[in-house]
Amino acid sequence: SDSAGNFDIYLRDLQSSAVLPVTSHPAPQYKPAISPDGKRLAFVSERYDSEGDIILIELDPAKMVKSLLAGTYEIENFKQDVITNPNHENTNKIERIMDSDPDWSPDGRYIAFATRRFGGKNPNIGIIDTKNKNAITQITQSGGATPRFSPDGKKIYFISFKDDPLGEIYSIDIYTKQEKRITNDKFMDFSPSVSFDNKYLYYTSIRRDTNCNKRLDELDNSFIIRLD
Repeated sequence: SDSAGNFDIYLRDLQSSAVLPVTSHPAPQYKPAISPDGKRLAFVSERYDSEGDIILIELDPAKMVKSLLAGTYEIENFKQDVITNPNHENTNKIERIMDSDPDWSPDGRYIAFATRRFGGKNPNIGIIDTKNKNAITQITQSGGATPRFSPDGKKIYFISFKDDPLGEIYSIDIYTKQEKRITNDKFMDFSPSVSFDNKYLYYTSIRRDTNCNKRLDELDNSFIIRLD
């Protein structure tokens, strides 16, 4: 939310409806992704690189909410790990590369993300191994963004513009690198998400020129589509 004048990460407790800030920094911070066990938060931050880094922090949501309700909560100086820019404090080694769209694997070990570190015209999908010195492996070769793991951790769903400038949804097998095109239309398709039981694929689609500017763009009204 930018309710305080700058984009930061917030936590909302669904039982008490309490809302508390998790980050507070002059640089924008956004796209939070919580680990499956709820103990680690990955998010995009521009505090070291205006292109965006992925930062990882450990947190205890229950303890944070309890302290807020008791009136003792303060934004903590969480131990942070700038996992896509580990040399950010070294002006000779800091990387100026776009890293964005983090998503956790079901086992909580890997983080898929979109990045321009592999070169080329468009960003591609990489995977960070948080248990192996944050080693990064390239997954796609022809462009990819907004990755989402399948519930079994074997595939990644993502958006790519390689076949259509409006964007289509694809899946890729992490191990064989075999890609499959999911959507094939003349709409804007993006933001894929998979149900926990692996039965449905959800994504956002813009299908009508609702603002009457004679093209489809992000300002038009969108729909949530479900595929079996």
